[in-house]
Amino acid sequence: MIPNAGLDNIAAYPAWNNFAGSSNADSSGSQWLAYAAISEDSTEPQATDFNIGTEKMRTNSTGGFSRPATAIRDPNTNRVGLSLERAFVFNITSAMNITKYGYVPVSSGGNFSWIDLMRVDPDDPESSPVTLNLVDGDQLQLWCTLTITVPWSVDLESFVITGAPGKDGAGTHDAWCGFYAASSTLGTGTGGDDFIAAMIGWLFWPGASGGRGCYAIFAPANAARDAAIGPFGGGSGSTSVSAAYVSGTYVRDKVFKFTTAQGNITMTGINLQSGVGSVGSCGFKIVFDDPSTFTKANTHELTLTFRVSWQEATA
Repeated sequence: MIPNAGLDNIAAYPAWNNFAGSSNADSSGSQWLAYAAISEDSTEPQATDFNIGTEKMRTNSTGGFSRPATAIRDPNTNRVGLSLERAFVFNITSAMNITKYGYVPVSSGGNFSWIDLMRVDPDDPESSPVTLNLVDGDQLQLWCTLTITVPWSVDLESFVITGAPGKDGAGTHDAWCGFYAASSTLGTGTGGDDFIAAMIGWLFWPGASGGRGCYAIFAPANAARDAAIGPFGGGSGSTSVSAAYVSGTYVRDKVFKFTTAQGNITMTGINLQSGVGSVGSCGFKIVFDDPSTFTKANTHELTLTFRVSWQEATA
């Protein structure tokens, strides 16, 4: 399970550090699940837990195993994202009876991002607990699969642009809004990369900073979930900043701004993405519908707040 402290960690650490293909160990504080730890504590994990009891070992070793990763672009579940797998390898040097494990961002101390008992079926948190009786010379491998997806849909939404008349004189605008992906290319997972991994890791993930931007176009805009917003041409927006996170809220705002010198066109749509200043092959699009355009002058700033929220799943 993800305890409350782990939910807070989502806003404090990147989703990953070393990406697909790498076998390098993660450094302390570099990502949400940088280290794994094991203990002999057998109590059921609670949402209020910060650790796994008295630890027997903690490691960031990959054992030389690389990280396989796959893109997810599923029209049946309407989800787009990725799945990233990595190993944590413990070389056992003494007898121990392991009953619990967890993942934590840092090399010592810290609040755990994930906690669970050892289970008969590690993929079923409702299966029976089991004890691993280990002795000197054994090796324990924990394989962690991190899957992150977002809704792959572009839906008609209403919002208010303060200071603009909109469709009703009160600033109300209707627009097609949502995550889109024009291909199944995974990419490198780094900020500025124009593919699925960077969209998830830099635009969506709450703990990411930098590596994203916004761009407005004046050409006809495409609202389809499997197409770029439109041709390059329009006005670039500044890179975003994240609002300060408040512990326990599980909400973070990423703020994008067109200054008085940016985006002074009659906009048909706005693109948010991991790359800065382009239309991109994936991202989050806003395609104006009613009214069908928005005109920005060089005497105004336009600020967009992109809110990300998250929670522990319930059975």
